Amino acid sequence: MRGSPQRAFQLGVSDVPATVEFDFHPHFSIWSTSDPKFDKQREERLVRDMPSILNKVKFMPNFIGVPLGRMLIRRVLNKVEKVKAELTTVSHMIERTGVKRIDLLKVDVEGAEMAVLRGVKDEHWGIVQQVVLEAEDFATVEELRTLLESKGFKVSSFASEREKMPGVTSEVSCVMAVRE
Repeated sequence: MRGSPQRAFQLGVSDVPATVEFDFHPHFSIWSTSDPKFDKQREERLVRDMPSILNKVKFMPNFIGVPLGRMLIRRVLNKVEKVKAELTTVSHMIERTGVKRIDLLKVDVEGAEMAVLRGVKDEHWGIVQQVVLEAEDFATVEELRTLLESKGFKVSSFASEREKMPGVTSEVSCVMAVRE
């Protein structure tokens, strides 16, 4: 609602309320996740994609940049702190706050996209007008597409990192859904 007071909650969202432990990356907080396996897969992908990334940014020759990049990635990403976090569901927050309309539900949760959407009860999907998500792989994009289309959305997506940097193996994609 325009002009309505804004409130912040120190909570994460998922499919069920829970307390979880996150791997928090203090030097690269946007990579924090509660799934250590996901952490490792992402690191391996970044190391694998380093030559294409460096070619795009023309940072330095690959024979110098790739080893340096790999060292920096491992140094930055291997600094991890364990942090406990409370999770709730989107539907619980809708009920708690009395929200009547969600113009845009934006989700960027480092591999937990489906869990967040499973936390929306059927009776709440009608108040959601648009959804934008970052999905980590093409299989998840298809799961998201199926779910969102079943809820009445028209869905489109694109492989955001591949479009920016041809040659990378990343399947990270932007998924957009609007009410038909």
